Amino acid sequence: MVVEPCRCTKPGWCDRYKREMTPKLFHLCQTNEQYRKLWDDKVNGIKKKPVKINKKEKEISTTKKLSNYRKAIVKWISAGRPVRSDEEVERIYNQFCNSCEFKLNRSCILCGCKVNKAKSALFNKIKMATEECPKGFWK
Repeated sequence: MVVEPCRCTKPGWCDRYKREMTPKLFHLCQTNEQYRKLWDDKVNGIKKKPVKINKKEKEISTTKKLSNYRKAIVKWISAGRPVRSDEEVERIYNQFCNSCEFKLNRSCILCGCKVNKAKSALFNKIKMATEECPKGFWK
């Protein structure tokens, strides 16, 4: 399915998504088809399969976090520990993670991994070149 490009010319009220577009959201709308697809689905009432989240803490269980982290580390080490450049990490973080609805306290609530601008791959999923966003926003 082809997603229509953003029709807005500047930040402010968006009639298409019925929401106020901050400069950051406006930029995402202008540059990221995946965000427009998510917003289109929301406006059109399309429900996604719910993600299992511990509602009390608003994040996944510690056991699941550790399991996901272990898988990511094994995959990363098996591939020879490839890392993204600091510039690429910052671009991904600023463009996708910083304003993501699934980010809570510097962690992704879908997988539990830390997402930040840290230079060590052991403390930052974005730095590991073998990892990607569970929603497919970045690879």
